[in-house]
Amino acid sequence: LTLNPGSDGSTIRGLVINGFNSTGGYAGNYDAAINIVSNNNHVECNFLGVQADGTTAAPNLRGVDINSVNNNVIGSDGTAKAYFARNLISGNSYGQVDTRGNALSGNIIAGNYIGTDASGSVAMAGQGGIVEGVEINANPGPASGNYVGWNGVGNPALMRNVISGFTGSTMAGVSMTVGAYANVVAGNYIGTDATGTKAIPNFFGIELGSNSSVYGNVVGNLGSQDPASARNVIAGNSFAGVDINAANGTPVTPPTGHLT
Repeated sequence: LTLNPGSDGSTIRGLVINGFNSTGGYAGNYDAAINIVSNNNHVECNFLGVQADGTTAAPNLRGVDINSVNNNVIGSDGTAKAYFARNLISGNSYGQVDTRGNALSGNIIAGNYIGTDASGSVAMAGQGGIVEGVEINANPGPASGNYVGWNGVGNPALMRNVISGFTGSTMAGVSMTVGAYANVVAGNYIGTDATGTKAIPNFFGIELGSNSSVYGNVVGNLGSQDPASARNVIAGNSFAGVDINAANGTPVTPPTGHLT
């Protein structure tokens, strides 16, 4: 399902989308259950990459692919609804939620179960060899001002992601790579179940990539937020909770007008 330019303000809710696993599909090897190429959309209450039972993987290549667009909400915007806005995004063979392209900002990925089954207690993760839970990147870039988890405004309990089960070597619950600067990861359970008390390991909980365009990202409290709400629980991961790789040198000076 693709939200093409002109579809701004759409809502995708309550669908089961699986089996779109061809590497020859949308935009050259970027098949996803949901491709987003427009702004201000909501994707909520869907099962992406699993069957309707919420426990059996049925992979897409990706779960959600966000391409050069802004202000999309994947999951909860932090307001109470008569249903769970949570998406279950698991079992996909390459990535669960990816960003890419140019000048994307203001996207919120919040309140989802990513890598677990529908109960939030059993690992499903992805079915391929190189799989991330959430990957924030943009080439040529930048990807800035995006939120994984609490945005400092909505209900933090509703916006908490559970991102767990990505155990293969080099896999990460959250990965920020080329072009990712001034993004926020806050209020999530990364490497645990939905209660925050049982380990469901990732290899890396959070990985900050080795590129000079990866900088200024915040893991946790911006400094002005409620610390209990902004706190991530990053536990049980098999290699590192947070891995910072600065192999490619000193970052460039951040542009003005962005979160730093």
